[in-house]
Amino acid sequence: MEFNSGTMRPRAERRICPSCGHHRLGAKRRCPRCGKKTEARIEIPIYSYGKRKRYLTRCWTEEEAAEVLQRKEADYWRQQALGVAREIGGTLEQAADGFRQTVAGDSDNYRKQVDTAINALAAGFGWKMQVHLITTQEISDFKEDGLEVCSSSTIRTYLLVLRRFFAWMQAEGWIRLNPTLKVKLPKAGARKEHLRPEEVGPVIDACWKLCPDVAPVITLIALGGLRKAEVVNLLRANVYPDDGWLYVLPFEGDELVPPWSPKTEASSRAVPLHPLAKQALEKVQPVRCGDGELSKWAFPVTDSRRKQRLRDKRGRLHSVAGDRRSCGTSFFGKKLKEASRAAGVTRNITLHDLRRTFAVLLQEAGAPDSVIRQALGHGQRGVTEFNYLPRRDDTVAYWVNQIDVEVSALDEPKPPAPTKPVIEVVEVDQQPVTSTILPPVAGQPLAN
Repeated sequence: MEFNSGTMRPRAERRICPSCGHHRLGAKRRCPRCGKKTEARIEIPIYSYGKRKRYLTRCWTEEEAAEVLQRKEADYWRQQALGVAREIGGTLEQAADGFRQTVAGDSDNYRKQVDTAINALAAGFGWKMQVHLITTQEISDFKEDGLEVCSSSTIRTYLLVLRRFFAWMQAEGWIRLNPTLKVKLPKAGARKEHLRPEEVGPVIDACWKLCPDVAPVITLIALGGLRKAEVVNLLRANVYPDDGWLYVLPFEGDELVPPWSPKTEASSRAVPLHPLAKQALEKVQPVRCGDGELSKWAFPVTDSRRKQRLRDKRGRLHSVAGDRRSCGTSFFGKKLKEASRAAGVTRNITLHDLRRTFAVLLQEAGAPDSVIRQALGHGQRGVTEFNYLPRRDDTVAYWVNQIDVEVSALDEPKPPAPTKPVIEVVEVDQQPVTSTILPPVAGQPLAN
């Protein structure tokens, strides 16, 4: 292994402007931006691993080009030192463990993406696969065959994570070349589906008629803009229907539930409750766990048939009644699909589309973009608001209350509570006699 550099030479057909730094000029002698004279960029030929590589710098003086060459050579020998300390190659499992330690400081959402992408790669190649034997063609076949059931946006996310994964292995000396660089990424296409304002009421009505146990969740997302993970991890102690607020806050885990934090720092917020959302939360009945205690989750598992906690093949515990639902649950989405079809909506509406619907409703009500961004938990805010309880913004509450949606299922009057018979004690000849006075029956005259 050797590192040799050839003679630096200027490229007359690749020029740069020293004044403004514009470097995409081709052979133009004058810069179209500032009109100043351009200079030829210097090319550095490098020989490594028996191959000649050309690196076109953005320098027009040999001194600056020499500094770039020194950095390239220092990086080359740093990789060789790592290669000497450990042999080139290794199993996919060993590389994945090292990469997870590298991204340990990133957000929870990105770490989940890393785990999902690497697990999908291991499902196709196996954990014992030598990473330096993986080729570009095998990655392309994995994209076409192993990820064929995924959407284009999901495939793009996986490949971007794998690009960083293989780039990290290349920098640390695990592999020679990055096989993912020449794999074409699908085009980024964001899903922008949502319910129209006139469709919101019928869909929520259909939810209350077909699946009343899921209807409060659908109502809360459509009129509160919560994410599915925020609903699943919502604690009953953070919901205040009487005050009209609920709080999306992180919590520490225990032996059954891992710790959870919102997607971003701005997602820790106070959510004002729409009047219909407050009525929906009032109809939610607390679920009791197997030990008789009330569940601490706002929307836990309600299946009473799950009474025994077993482990699957991966060692994960099955949830029972009262436990937190999985963030990847498809239970809510299936019920929403049934309700959408019953309401006459033929498009595929997901839970996140309801969150987008909430933004559309605020926009239709006339709320400014800054209020919509704050209501959805987007954008950066002050550090104090992240470290302590999010402030309750009355402006957001005002605009949430301006949403006009009619849900007939929530307008039905509550049935009257059963009246208990009145027990009256009357003394007759100094002897207590107990008589029962029954409540009047509707439609019958009172007896004299």
